Amino acid sequence: MINHQRRRSQPQKRFSTAVGCPAQNSPQPSPLQCLHGFTPMNTPTDTSESPESQPPARKRVRRWHHRGFTGCSTCRRRHVRCDEASPACKNCSRLGLECDGTQGRMTFKVYGPSQTQEPAKAPRKRKTGLDTDDIPGTGVLSIKQEEPDGPGCEGIVVSPTTVAQSPAHFRFQEPIAPPNLVSTTLQSADERYYTHFIDQVSTLLLIYDNSTNLNPYRIHFPDFARSSPSMVGIMQALGALHLANTSVGPQRNRHFQQAMGKYGDAVQLFRARYVQPSQQLGMTDFATCLLLCLFEMMDSQHQNWAVHLKGAREIYNLLFYPHTGNSPREVQRVAESNHPLRSFLVSLLSYLDVAGACATPGGTVVEGNYWKTLGGGWEYNLGTPSLSSPSMPDDPRLVELRQAWSGMMEVQAAISTFARDKQWMSPDYQDVVYKDIFNRLVVWRASTPISLQLLGDMELDDESLRRFPFPDVLEYVGCIEAYEKATFVHLHQVAGAGRYMWISDRAYLDMLITRILTLIRKLSKDVGQLAVLWPLFIAGQETRDETEQKYVRETMEDLKRFGFRNVEKGLELLEKVWFKRRAFPDGWTETLDEIQSNILLP
Repeated sequence: MINHQRRRSQPQKRFSTAVGCPAQNSPQPSPLQCLHGFTPMNTPTDTSESPESQPPARKRVRRWHHRGFTGCSTCRRRHVRCDEASPACKNCSRLGLECDGTQGRMTFKVYGPSQTQEPAKAPRKRKTGLDTDDIPGTGVLSIKQEEPDGPGCEGIVVSPTTVAQSPAHFRFQEPIAPPNLVSTTLQSADERYYTHFIDQVSTLLLIYDNSTNLNPYRIHFPDFARSSPSMVGIMQALGALHLANTSVGPQRNRHFQQAMGKYGDAVQLFRARYVQPSQQLGMTDFATCLLLCLFEMMDSQHQNWAVHLKGAREIYNLLFYPHTGNSPREVQRVAESNHPLRSFLVSLLSYLDVAGACATPGGTVVEGNYWKTLGGGWEYNLGTPSLSSPSMPDDPRLVELRQAWSGMMEVQAAISTFARDKQWMSPDYQDVVYKDIFNRLVVWRASTPISLQLLGDMELDDESLRRFPFPDVLEYVGCIEAYEKATFVHLHQVAGAGRYMWISDRAYLDMLITRILTLIRKLSKDVGQLAVLWPLFIAGQETRDETEQKYVRETMEDLKRFGFRNVEKGLELLEKVWFKRRAFPDGWTETLDEIQSNILLP
């Protein structure tokens, strides 16, 4: 009796939740509830058991799922699967996050196989393992591959080349220096690559290279680079990269290793100068940054050449705009800005800048027609009068052609700005901007020199071309007209992007495309075809004729021998476009992302 009263006098405890399975007199949960430690609310539990006797709480185990290695950078950062939709994936669209679409995929550069040979081993199955020991300071992983037969690529080092989207003045890729030298001595390898740049690469960078058109890469850059180790290094890197792109097998791997190593050394030297407060950047640094951009153009890395263009813009602003508060530095800046190579380097910047604007939206990185105002006039492919001797007067026909090309570049920059702002414009206002740019092209054509007007009115048959009154500039005139026609086509592409059935006069576009390809076929020979690479790409992108597509394919296949990988990337993109045109013969409404190549094709 006493025990019963004591038991009744004790307060009865209640729990809203309990861990483990319930007592025998409580409602029985399902096995799934018991597995997850669930009991019904307000269920009495047996308090006679000590806490130690109760089973421990189960830890939450995350459900296993496939890890995604592709897709946009936002989904990869969140470790979720991405549907890789363009321009934005469904995850980012649903959550309102910024999405870079397919541009966020990681690409890799191969910096070369290991030079050490392991002793022969018994044949075994091929496997690929990922060594997760990062190389300090580089974010580089080592991927080892083993093949059952023949010499395999072992110890291949790969490095991601995707650049972070956070704003920064300079963001440079930092590849690994090669572990070994493949030539007999470092000096002989350096001399070989340096000489190859001077003798061979310089001719490819300045297309119309002849006795009357002095080539600054070959004539002036060797003396100019004496005071700049980084400039010498990038010249050697360009020579090594060109040898790699024109070689096959082990030779290509060795040259490519050397190119990446010298590129990395040049970038580190350049960055060291930039971050030092006591260092005054000069024209050699400006030239080095532009050569870095040419390196990435030859290697066809969109993220990196865009970064180097922005870096060149920063140096351009430091050199050509006055700064107050430091008189000695201002005197040095003025002296640097009056360097004899100023006009050529500003023209080179504008040459790459406008080509980049045609490949991506947003206009030029430096606003305005700066090649006229601060450069003293455009002089890149058609003569460099600022560097010519007084005893060699400038050809007046070349002066007119350079002025015409300069005006065309202004229109191309305006089209890129139109592509950037198009998404905020109403359809009616888009038509207004389109007509304004179209009228600028018409005015440009009316103001061109007589040589361009004569060629524009001619049938491009052999007899008519033989009667052309200016045969010494015929190829140059044909190049500029091809750019003019390609600019018309590109304007139609941008204006009609995202607008169903906007282009009504298909016959007019077909006529422009045929004219472009005829000009290239008749007038551009051998290395001169590199000068019309952008018109060739635009015509191939828009043509529906399989015969014309075949000609573009054959021409670009032939241009690969000059060692520029942007040609290879451009042809890959065209093959995708042609495949889609065969799949959809009635056409489709193209978007700006489909039009813009992101490939530097000057």
